[in-house]
Amino acid sequence: MKYPQTLLVIGLATMALTSCGTSTSKMFKPSLVGNERSVRVGNLWKWVSYDEVLSLADKHCSKYGRIARKVDSSKGSVSFDCIK
Repeated sequence: MKYPQTLLVIGLATMALTSCGTSTSKMFKPSLVGNERSVRVGNLWKWVSYDEVLSLADKHCSKYGRIARKVDSSKGSVSFDCIK
């Protein structure tokens, strides 16, 4: 009788671990807040390179025909001006 209970426990553990992976992956995505003049890239972690952050900021600024220039950084975020 313990065999079906073991399968149930394994199945539930697998489902729990699978759902954790998908929900936490969204937690670690950088966030963008900005307009045509500036953008802040936040929710950054150690493994996000500066080149990746600059690329995200440039992509945002390019919507307005501008490029990103770093103006400030703090723990977990970098701010850019969108300049012509």
